[in-house]
Amino acid sequence: NEIKVEYLLTPTEVKQIDSNWTDIPGSSPGWDFNPVPNSEILLKRVIESTSNESDLVMDFFLGSGTTTATAHKLKRKWIGVEMGEHFYSVVLPRMKKVLAYDKSGISKEKDVKRKYNENNTGGFFKYYELEQYEEILRKAKYLEPKEQKTLFDKDFNYIFSTDPKMLDAIELDYENNKIKVDLTKIYPEKQIDIVETLSNLKGKWIKRISEDEIEFEDGDKINIKNLDYRSIKNLIWW
Repeated sequence: NEIKVEYLLTPTEVKQIDSNWTDIPGSSPGWDFNPVPNSEILLKRVIESTSNESDLVMDFFLGSGTTTATAHKLKRKWIGVEMGEHFYSVVLPRMKKVLAYDKSGISKEKDVKRKYNENNTGGFFKYYELEQYEEILRKAKYLEPKEQKTLFDKDFNYIFSTDPKMLDAIELDYENNKIKVDLTKIYPEKQIDIVETLSNLKGKWIKRISEDEIEFEDGDKINIKNLDYRSIKNLIWW
C-alpha cells in the first residue's frame, strides 16, 4: 500500500510581501502639514519589521510626527528631532492627543487595539529646544592671549573674559570669594528645570530630590540653592 504524508499548516494572517508596498497607502492627509504626511499604516509596517516592543525608535526629520505617534501606539520608546516651527502647531498637539488616546490612524487596527486603547494609554514625554547656532555666534568673543584675564585664579582658574554668556549668569562676591549662578538671566522668558538639566548634563539617574539638594543614584549630590558654576559650565558654554 502507498503511504501518503499530509502536512497540516496552521492558518495565519501573516503573508509574505516584497519590497514594493503597493498594498498600503504611503501618505495620509491631515494635521495641516505640507508635504502630505506619511501614513501611520506605512510606519507601522516599518517599525514592526525592524523592532520589538520597548525598543527605541528615532526619527531625525520628524515632520508631522507620524513616526513618534505610530511608535507610541506600538509600545515603542521614541525620540524625534525637528527644527521647523510646525513642531509647536502640529507635532506637539498631535503627541498630546496620542497620549490621551487618538482614535485615528492605526488605532483602528485589531492588533493595535489590544495594546493601545482607551483603557491602556497615557504616558509622558519631554521636549527640548536647543539654542540656535546664530545666537551662539552673537555671544561668542575671542581675545588675544595677552588680553585674557582670570578671576579667582587660585581657587577657580577660569577665564571669564572669553565667555560673555557665562558673565550673564553669575554674580561675583569678591569679599567672600564666591560665585552665585542665576540661569534666569540667560533665559528670562523660560522656566528652567534645573534638576532635569543637571541630570542630563551629568548623564546620571536621579535618586532623590529635596528642596535644597538633588541626589543621583551613584551617591553624587548637588546643592541646587547654591549652584557651583562648574557643575553647569557645559550648559552655558558657547
